[in-house]
Amino acid sequence: MNRREVLKTAGLVLGYTITAGSAAAILGGCSADPTPNWTPETLKDDQVKTLEKIANAIVPGTDQLPGAKDVNIAKFMDERLSIYATEEEKTAFQEGYSSFVENHKVTGMSDQEILDLVKSEIENGSDFMKAVHEQSIIGFCTSERGMKEVLVFKPIPSEQKGCVPLEEVGGIWAI
Repeated sequence: MNRREVLKTAGLVLGYTITAGSAAAILGGCSADPTPNWTPETLKDDQVKTLEKIANAIVPGTDQLPGAKDVNIAKFMDERLSIYATEEEKTAFQEGYSSFVENHKVTGMSDQEILDLVKSEIENGSDFMKAVHEQSIIGFCTSERGMKEVLVFKPIPSEQKGCVPLEEVGGIWAI
């Protein structure tokens, strides 16, 4: 299964696995914004660069489809931390980041090496990497480009259909 297939099926899983802070961010209107010039409120510039590299490996773009860097996932993460995270969550994220960069240097790694590292960190119980992975996918799936160009998007669906096979509806729908 390739990463695009995983991303398309992630929408089904997200409804059951997102954290309260991420749910509040989504419901509060926080979404990835591709504004190129912004100043992070909570994250530092080096953290933004590292998180962008990790997020881009998790949600890579192609010639036809946008990826994490196209929707500015790092800005989503910064807004989520700045507006919706508790002080304890901010502290845990910062400590997790510090611990991660002490042990790993992603700057020279390929996307596949980063993906392998992300998988390994999650399997080893890294709350920091779980948060980065979750926010990368949520930020992408709630961005305008992610919803319109990757997920199936209709601003006003015509009718509610209950249990319909995925093949009949053409993919996972953006809400």
